[in-house]
Amino acid sequence: MQDKKFIHSSYNNELVLKVTPGHFSSDRFHVNYYIDMATLKMRYTEAKMVAEAMADKYVHRVNISTSSHLLQGYESMMNMGTTAKPINTIICMDGCEMIGAFLAEELIKLGLKTSNKHGTFYVITPEFDNTGQMVVRENIKKMIQGKNVLVVLATAMVVEQYLRLLVQFWLMVVI
Repeated sequence: MQDKKFIHSSYNNELVLKVTPGHFSSDRFHVNYYIDMATLKMRYTEAKMVAEAMADKYVHRVNISTSSHLLQGYESMMNMGTTAKPINTIICMDGCEMIGAFLAEELIKLGLKTSNKHGTFYVITPEFDNTGQMVVRENIKKMIQGKNVLVVLATAMVVEQYLRLLVQFWLMVVI
């Protein structure tokens, strides 16, 4: 196995991914690099920096030209510097709960609105049963059903599977 490589974020040089080249496999996939996300998810400072970067990228993700006739009527939103859709719920997967909580805080700081009656975001983590199926209990369903959700994942390999599961609960997924 080769030595770890460190990849610094272009957004914040203090955010660092630790990548180890090699051959890694599980029952579902084979990969040539192991990306260690533990410190980014579980250290207070790093999780906060990740959330700051994610919120900024989400709110200011696209540089829109107002010359398009399709964008007429959206000038006020573009003048505010945002192209983000409102979010009701942040769903945290893969141990990203700390990032999700900081993300909610950062989105509020950046002025992103929610249509929830209480004016704040839900930050939730679904449960899984013993067969690996996602379980959304009745008290949580109202926080996601028919809502705009942002899914925070640390595993790129299973994004499609998670989204397929979430669609079963009639979600409008904001990507």
